[in-house]
Amino acid sequence: MEAREKELPLHRRCRSTLLTHGRRVEKAVVYFHGFTSCPAQGGLFARRFHDLGFNVYLPRMFGHCGLNPRRLSMAEFSVDKLIDLANESVDIAAGLGQQVLVVGLSAGGTIASWVAQNRPDVRQVIGISPFFAPFMLPQQAVKAASELLLKMPNLVIGWNPLANVAAEQIDYPFALPATHALAQIMVLGQHVRAAAKQDAPRACSIGFLLNAADRSVSNKVTHTLVESWQAHGKDVGIEVLPLEHRLPHDIINPFERGNDFERVYVTLLEMILRASS
Repeated sequence: MEAREKELPLHRRCRSTLLTHGRRVEKAVVYFHGFTSCPAQGGLFARRFHDLGFNVYLPRMFGHCGLNPRRLSMAEFSVDKLIDLANESVDIAAGLGQQVLVVGLSAGGTIASWVAQNRPDVRQVIGISPFFAPFMLPQQAVKAASELLLKMPNLVIGWNPLANVAAEQIDYPFALPATHALAQIMVLGQHVRAAAKQDAPRACSIGFLLNAADRSVSNKVTHTLVESWQAHGKDVGIEVLPLEHRLPHDIINPFERGNDFERVYVTLLEMILRASS
């Protein structure tokens, strides 16, 4: 990973990041960042868990983290690349800890869900507000919507992902989202949900942290996935941050306006400790 990234014009804070104690420890955690973000999103999360004795790995998602967001193309962003990232990251973490934990936010939560379905060597998976579909999209329209996006020209969405972040707190650029890349994440989610209908998930412990105030992703689709896993006899924990807290979609970046990272951190820690007991 390091050798590959040396050849790319990446921002200094946004390369794949590893926090270790210089040896293999009891637990290693992988954090998958969200779409258009970068490993720095999970910087405080990583430091907190590193302080608890974890080795922590924050991989960079394909096509992200360029010095100039317009120069690292997402044209080749694909389901296969997301799966490769998931497998490679878990393999790296297996060398860092006796037990592997996987956490992911939004698109990272979709990747984490794929890990939960497919990797028996993972001790625990926590998906945070996973992106299986946009908030207002009906479940029955997810497949058609992703297919339509992939048939249409690949458009770069002109949005400002920093609009909800205090500018002085962020010194790294966000990738500009492309519609085909967004559709590929949805397709990965469809693969997970289809597999879940047929087979039990393979990770030992699975949980989701959802945000009732989130207007970016569909929590209903996540609940449907959980129901499929429960039908196989799998106990899946769900924690929901209340609507009245009005938290933003990105509840991991402590600089996001309206965020309450301390509350989120405590909830995540409780979920991890509960699964370990």
